[in-house]
Amino acid sequence: MFKIEIHGYFNSPPSEREAKHIDFVIYGNKVNDYFFASPVDIKETEKNLILSFRRNDKSPYLSKGMLEFFLKKFKHMKDKIIIELLFCCTDINLSTGKKVYLSHNQATMNSFTYQSTIFYNEADNIFYYTYEKDGLHIVWIENTETILNKVEIIKQNGYKGIFINDVTLALDGNWEALYNTKKD
Repeated sequence: MFKIEIHGYFNSPPSEREAKHIDFVIYGNKVNDYFFASPVDIKETEKNLILSFRRNDKSPYLSKGMLEFFLKKFKHMKDKIIIELLFCCTDINLSTGKKVYLSHNQATMNSFTYQSTIFYNEADNIFYYTYEKDGLHIVWIENTETILNKVEIIKQNGYKGIFINDVTLALDGNWEALYNTKKD
């Protein structure tokens, strides 16, 4: 059965509506039973793995092509891997490399503030825009559509589920859409 797990460091627990459809919730500390790994340091001997794609470059957190590549690479371990997805947008100052995580609402408001046009990169399944303030910025936008596309790819490949770390930045629509993926 496909799982939706939320973990993390947030001040208050998710609302009852959010938590009702979630399989596993942790408040404060990471679970000892899980091994957090990037695709380059994954250990096949670990029982429960959370595959994270956080890195220090300026690209989107997890493009469609990258997801499909690593799902094929680790298919033999799919029964013990949960894929981390970001439910937030990433604002990267291309001059300094500094990253700031934003809610979808914050990212949308910033696009209006800086009069930026939002583009869709179909190959990577992600929206983005650029603006200038203390250097050139690129904002990678994760919304319900891009998240659901990734969830469907993960589900179709038979992986254990998804991991959500940034619960407080999620859109209400993200939760409603995810509940429907659990029904299949």
